[in-house]
Amino acid sequence: MKIFNKVKSTTLSMTCFILLMLVLTNLSSTGRTSADNNSSNQNPTVFPYISSLSGLTRSTPSEADFNHALKTAPSGLAVDTLFTDNNYFENSQGTSIQGFDNSAELLKSTSLRTNNTSIARVTDAPKEIGAIWSNIDAGNYIDVNRNQVLSMWVYLGGYGITSGSVGDGMALVFQNDERENHAISSYSKMIGDKKTDVVGTGESLGVWGDDVNHFDKSIDSDSIAKTAIQKSFAVEFDTFGNHASQPNEISEDGNGSNFDNEYHNQHISMNYPDNASTYHEDYVGTKKVFVMDHPKDVTKDFSWSYLPHSLTNGKWHHVTITWLNADHDDKAKLIYEFNDKKNSNYVDYNPDPYVSGSTNIDISHFDMDGSNKLRWGFTSSTGDNSENNLAIFESIPPYVTGDVESNIYNQTKKKSINKNDAVDAGDDLKFNYSLIYEDGIKDWINNVAYIDLPKQVEYQSAKIIYANGHTESPEVTYDKDKSQLKLDIKEPLSLENNKATVEINSVASPVGKPTTVGNSVVKFKSTYLILDTETPQFIINPHEVGEGTVKFGNVNPTSSFQNINSVTKYGDLISRKNDWLIEVVDDRKNKQNINPWRVEASAVNNKPNTNSGLNIVYKDSDGNVKDLENTYPSTNIPIAKENQLGILTNIVDSWKKNSGVLLRSNASTIPGSYSWQITWTLKDSI
Repeated sequence: MKIFNKVKSTTLSMTCFILLMLVLTNLSSTGRTSADNNSSNQNPTVFPYISSLSGLTRSTPSEADFNHALKTAPSGLAVDTLFTDNNYFENSQGTSIQGFDNSAELLKSTSLRTNNTSIARVTDAPKEIGAIWSNIDAGNYIDVNRNQVLSMWVYLGGYGITSGSVGDGMALVFQNDERENHAISSYSKMIGDKKTDVVGTGESLGVWGDDVNHFDKSIDSDSIAKTAIQKSFAVEFDTFGNHASQPNEISEDGNGSNFDNEYHNQHISMNYPDNASTYHEDYVGTKKVFVMDHPKDVTKDFSWSYLPHSLTNGKWHHVTITWLNADHDDKAKLIYEFNDKKNSNYVDYNPDPYVSGSTNIDISHFDMDGSNKLRWGFTSSTGDNSENNLAIFESIPPYVTGDVESNIYNQTKKKSINKNDAVDAGDDLKFNYSLIYEDGIKDWINNVAYIDLPKQVEYQSAKIIYANGHTESPEVTYDKDKSQLKLDIKEPLSLENNKATVEINSVASPVGKPTTVGNSVVKFKSTYLILDTETPQFIINPHEVGEGTVKFGNVNPTSSFQNINSVTKYGDLISRKNDWLIEVVDDRKNKQNINPWRVEASAVNNKPNTNSGLNIVYKDSDGNVKDLENTYPSTNIPIAKENQLGILTNIVDSWKKNSGVLLRSNASTIPGSYSWQITWTLKDSI
């Protein structure tokens, strides 16, 4: 029903009218189910080059594979200035190696889903070698004396490609080679009567030593190590097992392909490429070969029985590298984690299992000479086989190291929600997401939260609380149909202000039967770091219907605000006169076991094209001010709720002089008469 009421209030001798409308909604409705988060069916956007490190145009081994990688790519950072542009390599004497261009290139996404994401493509065709190195001058390096985290995605091909045609993988490398960003695995060989510098073969992955003349009795482990990238440590993602089981499988020209004689399958491992102990002699029949040492405690072997979860299964794999050296000594600890996060841009019905390994690293091996800055990047080399070797970055190691935590709190039941806990329809649920600044050389700035709220809850309001005691009510972009929120975290985070908690208030929607609410994802994206987290799965139970009714009681047909007798400044709030009355009558029985009611409001200016310089707002008990006029269509602002034993409630009684429904000035108030229509909506908390 609608109740219209005329009230007078002057603003520099002007009159304001407030028209009030009451709406009683149905106390039950149909629940909604979760939307499929599969965005991989969108058409991919072709990436233009932002910088071509090779300057060459090449064909890919499989356009379908590359397009699939683009279509399912996760969101990442824009890093075009944070990696070096090098189109040539140098030998151990620092001389340019002729005839071998760097195949690596940096691509940029223009897709709406992954906009401004850089993708490093290291190799994508046979007989290639590529490397992409961090730009130390731009601040992209591993600080060997800090705890840091490298977060990234790697794609190693395999979509629509037979398992026997992929190779060779790529390596994540940490190095202090004197060739800096021109470092690569290389050696010298006789071509005709001339000694010529060449780059490493497929099994070297661009970083390991080269076993290319093992029939020469003078070749030993030490000489092979000298052809590797020097002063380095590598984590390899090897997609092609280089091995021979019979003498006739060994090349007659002395070019080795036996580094993986101990691990024939795809594998992840790590070691020092320039250490002689990384390579040892072995024999296949009477023929001498060199085999690379794969430490058993850090090597994960992907056997063919493991094929659905191989490295080359056409999926993006998340990789986290943790570097620990808070004690600033000569020993750091490196931990790799593989498949430790789900790709929110791809629905995976057969998720890959989590894999990890750790080892101690001797920092003195890098011969830092007093520096703390270690170069890092990806290398790759291919033989007769190839694949798309791609990487997307989510962090720049020394800039910011942070973490994110999430939880759900049932404010109605006063308890935290754990996995598979039950809530009742109508319960007030608070989704909490905390960003924690841990370390770094920069403040954590330009943070934007992208929140997928479950479809089975209704968004109400948002608030940000900082460690320094500041709070803010952020501007929220709310897509109600997709149940997605976007908001900015405006204050920088640092060691002095190291935490920001985003609180999202919501209400559990009505359901006809117990309904499972799946995990919901939030992603925090900033200039130097991307983090995401999930809230736990829980269950919404239908609410009990109590005996009796809840309805509006007496409502004053006319309400007004205080007179304004002087010019106001922006943000000034004008309080109400004593003629406001909004009663709710609740005679339902057994109220402890049923949902509390709630009243919501929205306002419409009866002369929307007139600039009054005023608007209707609601100020809650925490001091948050919400605009009742500019809400998302059909979204009302909660202004009252109750679950008391009494029958009659005047919600105005809970408002103080400077809270509740108020009038706000924007400092351009123009004399005249204005009126608004307020819609009050009564719900049983649904």
